[in-house]
Amino acid sequence: MKHTFDKKNNEEGIALITSLMLAFVVLVMIAAILVITLTGIRTSAAIKRYTNALEAAKGATEDVLHDILAYLSNSTLTGTWKSTSTDKIENSWSTAYPTSYKDIVNYYDWRKAYGNYDVYAMITNTYKKKVFTSTGTFKMKYYYTIEIVSVNRNSPDQEKAWLSVFYQVSEK
Repeated sequence: MKHTFDKKNNEEGIALITSLMLAFVVLVMIAAILVITLTGIRTSAAIKRYTNALEAAKGATEDVLHDILAYLSNSTLTGTWKSTSTDKIENSWSTAYPTSYKDIVNYYDWRKAYGNYDVYAMITNTYKKKVFTSTGTFKMKYYYTIEIVSVNRNSPDQEKAWLSVFYQVSEK
């Protein structure tokens, strides 16, 4: 009888160890799935924030380019320009390239709000060139290098996008 009791006890011990090992493996798998899920959530949130900032910057790019054309044709401007900044549209101009987004925010030429985003633009280079046409007349061509930064005013260090734009305008 003692021999049978020891065998049953031994089997119960092996079953306990096996179930504990299985529970540990399942626990490790659940922890790995949880880490992967949390990383995915953080990544998705970061992509969403960047995409929002990027879309605001793209919209501002269209408005800045519209304003440049509007200024050259004496039309209404859509954004807020600093008083001396519009001189950069018509005249040759060059300045040091900004090294951080804060350079553009602090020394912007153009500014506009889009929802929670403030968008700033800086003209870093304007080149004006006289081009002769096939009819013997000439027209002006303007080349612009523009830096555009979109910043969420509620979390400026987390939500921002920076675009560099090269733009050419020909007089009609």
